[in-house]
Amino acid sequence: MSERAVRSQGAEPLLVCVDGVGIRSGGGAVLLRQLLRWLPIVRPGWRFHVFLLPRQAREFEDPAATDAVSVEFVGSDSTASRLGWLTAGLPRKLSSLRADVLFSFANVGVAFCPIPKVVYCQQSLAIYSGTQQYLGKWMRLKMALLRRLILRGCNSSQAVIVQTESMRQELLRLDSGLADRIRVIPAGWSEAEGVSPIAPDGWETAAAGCAPRLVFVSQHFGYKNHETLLRALPKIAEAFPCVRLFLTIDSPQGRNGRAGSGDILGRLIVQLGIEQRVTFLGTIPHEQVQLVLSQADVQVFPSFAESFGLPLLEAMVVGCPLVAADLPYAREVAGESAVYFPVSDPELLADAVIRVLEDEGLRAELARQGPLRAGRFHYRYVCESIAGLLQEAAVKASPVPALPSR
Repeated sequence: MSERAVRSQGAEPLLVCVDGVGIRSGGGAVLLRQLLRWLPIVRPGWRFHVFLLPRQAREFEDPAATDAVSVEFVGSDSTASRLGWLTAGLPRKLSSLRADVLFSFANVGVAFCPIPKVVYCQQSLAIYSGTQQYLGKWMRLKMALLRRLILRGCNSSQAVIVQTESMRQELLRLDSGLADRIRVIPAGWSEAEGVSPIAPDGWETAAAGCAPRLVFVSQHFGYKNHETLLRALPKIAEAFPCVRLFLTIDSPQGRNGRAGSGDILGRLIVQLGIEQRVTFLGTIPHEQVQLVLSQADVQVFPSFAESFGLPLLEAMVVGCPLVAADLPYAREVAGESAVYFPVSDPELLADAVIRVLEDEGLRAELARQGPLRAGRFHYRYVCESIAGLLQEAAVKASPVPALPSR
């Protein structure tokens, strides 16, 4: 029996290398932080060596180093550096560390990998066909390159993790040969995450003078569908004159504040006459997201595509009622904990929000269902599933290509 097989069967702990180079912010950063907390809990004795971009190249803090988790900073924020890391730097590191398995967390798996690997695919922009129309020319080219790298890495892996069945179907649309490798493991939450005692700038002042409070937690990309939400706001305001919408993106006039006319959304806001009804909170930390959602009346989530839709789960955890796009990813996450609307219809979006706000019983039921459903997404269960795949890959690794000779 090989040394790797002995370790993977539990006689000795595994050394898992986690490639997080390429993770800069957003849901990926939140997920990585929680995996590094929970994987050592569900697999005590295992060691995790994490590769990340230097601090100045990302928007999240360094993970805490522990006896189980060590962190190494490599590369720079450029496509050329990323390619060099994947083709040469990472394979050499894996060999020198004598790691048992690679967890390719940042979408792309090494094509010529000296050890077994599991690829975590979470980049919806590169996978979903419907997102391309919302990207500029250079971003489309970048996503096309990333898509090729993702598929190449997936085909040389022992397993591929996606977060929803809809994401699995999109990946199979690109390569049906991956059917036996793809596993659906959702993102998660932890009761230890807590709610920040400090509100984000602009929340307390704006929220104190308005009701109801609508929130959309997202970054600013075209496929997030802010436009449909903004177009629904005037009709909502007819029923609720003091309504205010809070967006976790920067104002067209700079971080925080009221809407201006500095970009497409800003011009739309001015055109619709809703400048006084929209507040931009800017990008806020995960803990503050929980606080905002716990004090909001409804989170509206109109996104056209998501690898998971973490803000849906974040709202469910704190019992914030949800109104979401009627798409497979949202129904997979929220189930009966949301009211749904046709994704491109602002009139029906407004009707759904008004229905929830006017029906106290429905609102209470959504607030009750959310935390109950969220229980199935706890990080302990998520990490048990991931650890099982890592262990299986270390045991049943198929032959991998040798490194190309120099």
